[in-house]
Amino acid sequence: MPPRSLAIYIPRLEAISHHYLCGVWRYLREHGGWELATQQGMPWLDWDTLQRFRGDGIIAVVYTPAEYHALRRRRRTACVNICARCETPALATVYSDNPAIGRLAAETLWETGVRRFAFVGRPDFVHDRVRGEGFRMELARRGADCETIEVQSLKDHPADSVDMKLIGRSLRELVRPVGIFAAHDQLGCQVLSACRKLAIEVPNEAAVLGVNDFHVLCETAQPPLSSIRQQAARTGYEAARLLTAIVEGRADPKTQILLPPGPVVRRRSTDMLAVGDPDVLEALEFVRQRFEDPITAADVAGHVAVSRRGLDKRFVAAVGQTVAAELLKVRLRHGMELLAQTELSTTAVSLRCGFSSISSFYRAFQNATGMTPSQYRKRSTNSGPHPNVLTSEDTA
Repeated sequence: MPPRSLAIYIPRLEAISHHYLCGVWRYLREHGGWELATQQGMPWLDWDTLQRFRGDGIIAVVYTPAEYHALRRRRRTACVNICARCETPALATVYSDNPAIGRLAAETLWETGVRRFAFVGRPDFVHDRVRGEGFRMELARRGADCETIEVQSLKDHPADSVDMKLIGRSLRELVRPVGIFAAHDQLGCQVLSACRKLAIEVPNEAAVLGVNDFHVLCETAQPPLSSIRQQAARTGYEAARLLTAIVEGRADPKTQILLPPGPVVRRRSTDMLAVGDPDVLEALEFVRQRFEDPITAADVAGHVAVSRRGLDKRFVAAVGQTVAAELLKVRLRHGMELLAQTELSTTAVSLRCGFSSISSFYRAFQNATGMTPSQYRKRSTNSGPHPNVLTSEDTA
């Protein structure tokens, strides 16, 4: 049986496009059965070429309603959309769980200690809007409000150019300190640029978080931008798997698959501790700086010269939990990041997180997540290694 013909449509090459392609190609390499259509030797098609494609399947980054309607009219070619910029209910889809991204953003910024928040996004992009809804709902559950800064693309400018004056006016009106969630990294960088012009100190007055972890954007931002990584390679892999199942009659051609967000990659832009109690603040900073060492809650209390019981009382009042609970949370969060982002052994991960033994790490991890570290790693990378996996040197 000759291989089926597959086209990948990507309207604009971005950092995330590389990961989509890697995921699709890995599925094809592992399972076979498909031949990838190319254009001038490149493994994707532009829109005009796609219009003439008469193969068996399409994996598409659908940006506009016009593209969506054109693809849904193709009765003989199965299609999977991997972009949530616009609604595509009649197509199979594989993309990130955007409400979950919003909830994770709220949790991440809440941990900085701020209790005032703002969301920056484009109302005409579905994924922006839904991320904002998830962000606001999680904050409401925690008893906090959220300001919304809606931005639009400037006419007669490149697609990602926005009204920086509007962003500046909106930021100037925010009560600080504030946690700001930008719907994607480019907006996050634009928020950071506006903060610099307004002399708003990041992260001391504003903690800023983006989405996508576009490495070049995030690392060159001033200060470097924290970001929620999406599982782009897994998206491509699962899209190819779903497309195969649709063509073989094993899946509904309108199947919707949501993938959980990747880890939060923490950088300087969210390195804020908005706590009024100076002893608690000093203790939190000590925990963050020394959690990889085998310190205990008693060591933290000794560092700030406060009794263990007294510090626990003030900790609960300021951050909602004891010193020991905060220390365990920081260690487990770092362990999850290392398991998902590196190939370090579980033993090495436990040591890098300050646990005294591998057994204590396993026990604490299972109690917190309901999974063993190995099960968590498998779930986080169950479509294979992420193309952007960090090495042990990267996480040193």
